[in-house]
Amino acid sequence: MLDGYNVDIDFKFNDNVPRRVNGFYIKSANDHPQADPKSVTVSWDLEISKPTKSISFPLDFEGKRWHSIYNDLPDIDVAELTFTLVGPDSPYLGSHWVQLGQIELFGPTAAAIQTGKDEITEGKISTEDWWVFTAATATDAEECVKASRTTTTSGYYVDSSVLDVPKSECCLQGNALDQAQLKLACV
Repeated sequence: MLDGYNVDIDFKFNDNVPRRVNGFYIKSANDHPQADPKSVTVSWDLEISKPTKSISFPLDFEGKRWHSIYNDLPDIDVAELTFTLVGPDSPYLGSHWVQLGQIELFGPTAAAIQTGKDEITEGKISTEDWWVFTAATATDAEECVKASRTTTTSGYYVDSSVLDVPKSECCLQGNALDQAQLKLACV
């Protein structure tokens, strides 16, 4: 267990060579669920002396022991990552203890990356687009979003984007794709 409300766990590959990382499991410890972290923020540097990027994830181990939660990360090439754990709101054993079982990183192998790069060079890529329309609520305006993901034939990630688009584009796509959810934009 680590004593402190926020705990940083710095991870660095032994050879300091960047690896592609696109997800991680975080596992609760084998006892004392009162000391489970309630969230984690993953941070990394884009390049030396460039801004740091970070993504936060809530954690709810539901009181289960050795329980794993998987979280996606954008495809990043890094040699170092920092996991900042936020401890529970209530003190445990008179202090803000944070307890964790394991963090496991995921990403493609070097061979998969090379295959993906070769496919990009050969133009073996495809882009999937989808639209999401959210009707207005009492507190939020209506919204239409277009998301795109480009991958190679083998599934190697190339790029993705999410853009706000005009309502008319959601309406057009709803009619073209015969999607009831998008047709709501036309009403």
